[in-house]
This record gives sequence, structure tokens and C-alpha cells, in this order.
Amino acid sequence: MNRHHQLRSLLILSCLSAATLATDRITMKVKIAGQPALFGLDTGSEATLLLDAGARRLGLEVERPPASARATPGSVLVGRTERCSIEIGANADQVRLPVVDVPDYLEPRVDGLIGWNILRQVVVVIDTPRQRISMQGELPAEVSAWSSWSIRPGATRLIVEIPSTGPTPETLMIDTGSPSGIELAPQRWRSWSAAHSHLPATLNSAFIPGVGIVATEERWAPVFALGGLVFHEIPVGRYGAMVQHAPEDRHAATLGLCALRRASWVIDGRNGKLYVQSHGPPQGPNNYEYNRLGAVFIPAAGQGDDLIAQVFEGSPAYRAGIRNGDILLRINDLDTTAWRTDPRIQRPGKFWSSPAGTVLRLGLKRQEKTFDVTIVLEDIFPAHLGR
Repeated sequence: MNRHHQLRSLLILSCLSAATLATDRITMKVKIAGQPALFGLDTGSEATLLLDAGARRLGLEVERPPASARATPGSVLVGRTERCSIEIGANADQVRLPVVDVPDYLEPRVDGLIGWNILRQVVVVIDTPRQRISMQGELPAEVSAWSSWSIRPGATRLIVEIPSTGPTPETLMIDTGSPSGIELAPQRWRSWSAAHSHLPATLNSAFIPGVGIVATEERWAPVFALGGLVFHEIPVGRYGAMVQHAPEDRHAATLGLCALRRASWVIDGRNGKLYVQSHGPPQGPNNYEYNRLGAVFIPAAGQGDDLIAQVFEGSPAYRAGIRNGDILLRINDLDTTAWRTDPRIQRPGKFWSSPAGTVLRLGLKRQEKTFDVTIVLEDIFPAHLGR
């Protein structure tokens, strides 16, 4: 397969000069072909790219992959724009941007993604206390007192080497495009989750281009040590559930945006260093968006039209009588069988992250029997931090 038409499918959409640090993504204002556009900052993406809706909005011509093209495992087919200008801060270039098509029901709210291929040439300051991101020409002087990790040379995403107990360093991927906390490599997740089965847990879902919608388990850890850092009050999940392939054999974990908010970061791509300064335990309301139902409803194998339940045992959904394999027919008065076309329900997961105390009436089908349940969403994870 010609690489012109595919990229590794590591773009997770949930749940992405000056920029804004939001609760679910980092966004930056750029110009494409002289027109303003909003891009998500995504160090987990190997390329800077446009989403198909963004290309349409900007009026760019797109060369599509041939009808006969097939993506290799772990990849997604892409198109290419006509040659156009891209301006990010003071940097400008002429490029043909890759274009990825994602379903409209994801409501990505950005025109595209700024990948590691651009960031590796600049200094990026992620100032979480002030909720600001900036690209700078020089390294801030204060980082000389911070911890530092070496950026993996030649990596297509932001991967750093961290100390390990073995003879060779392990690696972390820093993924500003993921809203998650810490996503452990499969083997490490199995041992950690078995040892921490008492911690509160829920299920989440995410869309992976080239894969579809997948479910993943997530637990809330009061403390988690990794790479010489200590993270307080952090969601911990399994990385392998979100993508088909880990970045490499020595991969220990991926840090998403929730983890990034537990520290301050400076990326010095030119000199191959990532500087980090840990914060103390977070205080105040827990603003992490997660599934308060304890169940997800997703198509079988990421495809199809039926939304099929996967339920965490002991969750609010389980106690209400929902079981694995139940098909979701209705949320309150909304017909969820039309979830692909009805904009009111194109992201059913948004209902499950509503505040604790929200009452939902669900219509379900089990084999040939239909029935209703009433659910009251609960704070599965702590509602307030630092107590």
C-alpha cells in the first residue's frame, strides 16, 4: 500500500503561538490557505492533518484514496489536499495535508490536528496552572531545576525514555490528543488492575479511525508513581484497548490530557528533551468527564447499527438490571436506533457523563424481549479532590 494513502490509526477522538487548554483537548488557532481554522494539538498523531469536515469547510480540493485501496492493520486510509499554505504562529509552509474522514456523530469541534511532525522543531510550553499553551523560540530558564526525560530520536510521536528496573529504559508516549489519564501497556495493566481491584471502576468508549468504536475499563487511583513522578488522583486504564498496536515493545504507558494537568511540561523538540514539574495533590471539584453509568453501548466489532451493552459488574447500570448483550432502543423519549443520523443522539455517551443524580429512562431489548429500566447516575469516581 502506498503510504500516500494511509497513516497509523492512533487518533483518538472522544473522547484534542497561544492556545487553550480545555478539559478535553488543547486547541490552537492556525491559518489554512489564508483562512482561520481551529486545530487540536495531538502529540500522539504522527502527522498534521485535516479532518474531512474541516477540508470541506475550508473549500479545499481533496484527492481521495483509490476505491480499490485497503488499509493495512492498524492504519487508516487518508486523502490529500491540494497544495496550500499552513500558518502556525510565526511558522508558515506550503503543504499537501493528509485528510482523515471521521463520522459526523463524533462532533470533533476542530478542523484538524497538529501532529508531532511539526512540534518536534519547536519549544512548546504547557502551563497547566494558567491553562495556557505557547510555542517559544527559547527554552525557559526555570526548567533547569525540573525533571527531564529524553525524547526518543526518530519517533513519529512524542515518545520519551524513562528509568526502569530492567537493563534498558522503558518508554512513555505523551498524547495531548487523548482526554485520559494514564493508559498502561496491556501486561502492566493486568498486574496493576488485579492488585487494585478494590478501586472504583467504570467503562468508557472511544472512536479509533480504522478500528471503530471500542470499550475500555478505567479505574481511579489516589496515587500512581511512574518514571520518577508521582501522580495524585488520576484515572488509570489499559492502553491496548484504545489502539491496535502499542508504540513499541518497551512501552510502559501513555499519558493523556488528564495526566498532563497534574504537572507542568516543556517540550524541547529540537534538543530532544521533555521537562516536567509535578504538582501537589489537586484540590476542588473533579472535572474529569467519565461514564457515570458503568456501561457502554457500542456496535458489535465497531460496526453495525445496534448499540450493544457492555456492563461493568456492580455499576449503576448492572444494579438496574442491564446485562452484556442488551440492545439500547431508547434514552428517555429519544429513539437510539437512529443514532447514526439523529444529531440529538449521535453521541450516546454524552448522556452517561451527565452529573450525578441525573435520572435516565432506558428502553432495552434482550433477545426478543423489550423492557425499560430507570437509571440514576452516580459519582463512581470522587466528586471532590483533595479531601
